[in-house]
Amino acid sequence: MGRNKKGGRAPKPASTSAPTPSGKATAPAAAPGAVAAGSHDQPTSGVKDEVGRGRRRGFVWALVAVVALAAIVGGGWWWQTRGAAPSHADAANAAPAAPAGIAASDVHPSAAASAPASSAGLATYVDNQQCIGCHQDAAQQWKQSHHFMAMAPPTPETVRGDFDKTSFRHQGVTSRFFRRDGKYFVNTDGPDGKMADFEVKYTFGVDPLQQYLIETPGGRLQPLTIAWDTRKRRWFHLYPHEKAPPGDVMHWTGRYQTGNTMCIACHTTGYEKRYDAATDSFDTRWKEPNVSCQACHGPGSAHLAWARHAGKDGKIGDAGYATGAPAVAPSSVPAAGGRSVASGASGTGSAGPARAASVKSGPRFGLTMDFAARDHKAQVEVCAACHSRRSELTGRATAGEPLLDNFMPARLDRGLYHADGQQHDEVYVYGSFRQSKMYAQGVRCTDCHNAHTLKLKAEGNGVCLQCHAEAPNPRFPNAAGHYDTPAHHHHKEGSAGAQCVACHMPSTTYMQVHARPDHSLRIPRPDLDAATGAPDACTTCHAGKPPAWAAKAIDGWFGGQRGPHYGTTFAAARSGAPGANAALAALAGDAGKPAIVRATALAALRATPQGHEDVRLAATRDTDAEVRAAAADSLEAAEPTLRVRALAPLLSDPVRGVRTSAARSLVGVDRALFDAAQLRAFDAALAEYIAAQNTALDMPGARLNLAVVYQLTGEPVLAEANYLAALKIDPDFTPARANLAQFYSLRGEPEAAERVLAEGVARLPEQGELQYSLGLVLAELGKMPEAAAALARAAKLMPDRPRVRYNLALALQQSGKPREAERAFIEAQRLSPRDPATPYALAVLYAQQQRWADALAAVRQARQLSPDDPQLRQFEQQLQTRIRPGG
Repeated sequence: MGRNKKGGRAPKPASTSAPTPSGKATAPAAAPGAVAAGSHDQPTSGVKDEVGRGRRRGFVWALVAVVALAAIVGGGWWWQTRGAAPSHADAANAAPAAPAGIAASDVHPSAAASAPASSAGLATYVDNQQCIGCHQDAAQQWKQSHHFMAMAPPTPETVRGDFDKTSFRHQGVTSRFFRRDGKYFVNTDGPDGKMADFEVKYTFGVDPLQQYLIETPGGRLQPLTIAWDTRKRRWFHLYPHEKAPPGDVMHWTGRYQTGNTMCIACHTTGYEKRYDAATDSFDTRWKEPNVSCQACHGPGSAHLAWARHAGKDGKIGDAGYATGAPAVAPSSVPAAGGRSVASGASGTGSAGPARAASVKSGPRFGLTMDFAARDHKAQVEVCAACHSRRSELTGRATAGEPLLDNFMPARLDRGLYHADGQQHDEVYVYGSFRQSKMYAQGVRCTDCHNAHTLKLKAEGNGVCLQCHAEAPNPRFPNAAGHYDTPAHHHHKEGSAGAQCVACHMPSTTYMQVHARPDHSLRIPRPDLDAATGAPDACTTCHAGKPPAWAAKAIDGWFGGQRGPHYGTTFAAARSGAPGANAALAALAGDAGKPAIVRATALAALRATPQGHEDVRLAATRDTDAEVRAAAADSLEAAEPTLRVRALAPLLSDPVRGVRTSAARSLVGVDRALFDAAQLRAFDAALAEYIAAQNTALDMPGARLNLAVVYQLTGEPVLAEANYLAALKIDPDFTPARANLAQFYSLRGEPEAAERVLAEGVARLPEQGELQYSLGLVLAELGKMPEAAAALARAAKLMPDRPRVRYNLALALQQSGKPREAERAFIEAQRLSPRDPATPYALAVLYAQQQRWADALAAVRQARQLSPDDPQLRQFEQQLQTRIRPGG
């Protein structure tokens, strides 16, 4: 974390002068994923860049105050906005070595290193009709799926909405839906606020809602935020309470609704965004306008070549295997990416001798993703490419590649997940499923869902009873038991409460009408309510009943011995409870916990640069790539030599997402601390990180990331240009505004910093972080009354932030208002009773008023919290000399 700009905590006690207001960088909340309506996810926080899933005003920004440059690294915004990387700008083609102590096969089942010449390096997309021609049974099933109908040109068969001269009114605007000359139109307010007719270019989604894409200048495809409810057959607005007038980034024509950026990638196959930053325009393309065969199986040219060779006898079955034909890709068909992929390399493979032999010269059947030969993790990662909140690393992805080669999945961060890991915001499936015992035991998506129709494999509880029945499933014998009975679920048979999903997969409604089950498949824990504040399935269903009632009932049914849960650790960390870091470190080091839980604990430790180094270092050698990436994040503000020692090996990690995380955390470290090989690896990995941002230049988060990199690497012109570019994209993007103000302040231009923040406050007067930063800059300029006023507004807007109260007190003190300052100090102390800076500052205030006894009591409080501080000891001695008997 950063210190104040002058490098010290406060003036020497002997002077009895007041400390000056100083900022303290706070760890930012995970940026929400910028997901456009109807999309899977995309940015930062789960979306393709960094805006947040649709509601800008709902973001929780932990502003970086105007402090030392180190604060940008230790608690800055930049690392949160992990964007996408361009396919044309990858840094290296060679397969990097695995970290010391990790075999490549431990990192990913295929042992495939991340490189642009990936498993699709020599395979290309073919017309989907080529797939359908051979695999007709699978194709017929697929045509029943939401994948088939993910996106389509508007026709009477594809359009679900009522365009028969209907209308819908929202926020004073009446939109009309109609047809003309066989085309579909909506008359609504455009980007200039004027009503106009807009033609529907594509339908988007199919059930339980359908949206409509409209083409606007610059090649943009904008999903209308008025959607059709396919079940209730009505028009409705996705953000009914959001006021987003034309020109606002959340208006349907705004940048945070642009489908090219936010959602189309997961509704098409072979997507290429093709954004031109110079003209701020798109030349977006795709191979198929829906989620077709090659989206999951990978580009089909090599498989097609294999089929033409091996299938000459006409014996190619719908499962994709050749009966009686050679199982090895012919020599004329190069192995995808030029690498062999060993069946069962993860240790979970069950391939027989023929399958094992089939991969010696390349992937079986020319497939870039061979589901039969890969383990459950590989299959889940194929689905996770879209069914997750994640940011992009490459701007393109091919089925069969390691997930973290192309995406950085979101962790269980505040705003996205409840403290106990339940879904909160729209996080889709992957992050939830990664927490589950099912995932840990090897359950695949297709164990429950038909791979082609996407429908459940059985009705009601039947899908769970595939394993949780009296007769054991050979794959999961430990799951057998008596579960579909009132003795277990304690509800009337056949009732809603007797359904497995009611207790173990409670749904949350997103996009107003879409109920999505939580795939963490957890046991209800109403007993955790007091500690975590998270909802529970019992009282969600039994409205009006308290969690204690539900907990008592469960205790009566199953006994009162409930084990500890990681949710209490995350809840304590989120609230800043004493001892939270030690609990996080213990959780991060617990190999029995899900990897995503350990990764979240590690990332939370980044707010505290020192301590628990053994756990962080061990995590850099973990077999799970997400854990290694989180370990790199946790060390980003550690002492530079430790950072180099811990993270230099990760610069050559087999997985791109780990390499870029390590590079990002090493930015700003003195290059003299690296040896020659480490420096080469760092430059290559940093190039990959920069490439990732260059694929997302249409979003402010990527611009912010680049600005911080350039600022820390001594390129201020590029840094300033990117900060300004971020604010041009979104003037209300608070992290960029805060860091730009900090940039100016550190450059000795506090007036420029004041101007930037004043503009932000004028736009968002209720943004407490902006008020706080403005107050700090005004204090730096010596405008103490104005600083106190801004800090008072910040304190009102952020009543639980002790540092705001502390700095307000300092400004009031220097404005000649000691009584008000004393009250603010006391309130700061109440909010953060273990911070020695506050009683010390109180002691200084009392000493200035010659309240020697009060000053001595305050400094002794500070010494109890920081007993080894020589400055406090000296101050205490000075105060003792002031106090005479009876004084």
